Amino acid sequence: MTIHKSEHVVPRPAFLTGGKWKFERLNHVTVVMGKNGSGKSVLLRSWRDSLPASAHYVVPERTGEIDFQPNYISDELNADGRRGQSSRNFLDQYRRRIVTRVQAYLMTRGNTRAGGTPPSDPAELERMMALLIPDFAVELRPSNPPYQLTRVATGENITSVDHMSSGEAQLFTIGLDILTIAGMWELNRSPERVLLLDEPDPHIHPDLQGRLADFLVRVVDRFSVQLIVATHSTALMSALAQFGRDAHQLFMSSATGQIMSHKSVTMWLSR
Repeated sequence: MTIHKSEHVVPRPAFLTGGKWKFERLNHVTVVMGKNGSGKSVLLRSWRDSLPASAHYVVPERTGEIDFQPNYISDELNADGRRGQSSRNFLDQYRRRIVTRVQAYLMTRGNTRAGGTPPSDPAELERMMALLIPDFAVELRPSNPPYQLTRVATGENITSVDHMSSGEAQLFTIGLDILTIAGMWELNRSPERVLLLDEPDPHIHPDLQGRLADFLVRVVDRFSVQLIVATHSTALMSALAQFGRDAHQLFMSSATGQIMSHKSVTMWLSR
């Protein structure tokens, strides 16, 4: 397990009392909880803005189709381009941008399929996607679109979110978002890799939140990523504690916009 930042300080905006947030005792997996309006999303974006080359923010509002838009490639190839598109809770055409990043990832790596050189084999990312969405088979390829998504039970080729449930579409695009960033970090030999995941649980059944937690911890282990995840879901938090081993939790106050406490998730759940 990798901890790139055990402590970190980020600016706090004036509408949340100003000053700074100070993170302490961060672990390889840290869960951020707090009521609506406490500043969780602002906090994660402030972290990303303070270290854009080493931190990636996954927005909480994820919409759009799952087709390929080549005009997004230049944004997805670099951290500044990605940061410019996610300055709010809502990213217009999120899904299209993530699908386009698959092409950016393949352009960065090349479409050779051989383990070790270069790293982050597309086949490895496909296997990890299969753990997250086992009802589907995913193939990454340099085409339009740069993937093939097949429903295993029927053999149907999925090209639109109209043929998926909201939860399936969420897991598919969140998984691609996380894996392509982790793969590009590895290809670029990024020394620090912090994933800031904002409320990944909407539309996802509690049972599947356990599968999501398992997937996230596997990404943390495999790609030396440190995970900070904001959520309202105690099901996701408990699953991250189960799979993440000594995950930490912090609570934010909506009254003061401050971080109120840090503790082990396992201790919080057993109180």
